[in-house]
Amino acid sequence: MNAAGAFIPPVFLFARKKMTKRLMTGAPADAKGIVTDSGWMTSEAFVTYLQHVVAHARSSVEDPILMILDNHASHIGLQAVEFCRENGIMMVSISPHCSDQLQPLDVSFFGALNTYYGLDGTSPWTSHY
Repeated sequence: MNAAGAFIPPVFLFARKKMTKRLMTGAPADAKGIVTDSGWMTSEAFVTYLQHVVAHARSSVEDPILMILDNHASHIGLQAVEFCRENGIMMVSISPHCSDQLQPLDVSFFGALNTYYGLDGTSPWTSHY
């Protein structure tokens, strides 16, 4: 998201071996699904996410963007750092477990997105049985 309110279509991370189109039913236009065995971000999945960002933000070395990260280990892999350097992404990492205080989008934007998609257990699509 930027200061003007524009945002890159979301990327959804699923705990699966293979991606299926069904998982993206009802997702916003141009959203992307990524699968990992655990459902947690990995260095490889993060590079795929970065490719999605560049495709939509159209960053370049001449016209860079700033990406604020939460200091997760997957963000500092050599492949990700090199990709960012080559594609005009300036990474800034904040202290771990502080993103809700230092990054207001965690509450205002991602909190609402998590609620909508039931990641907080309140979505009408989430089973409560």
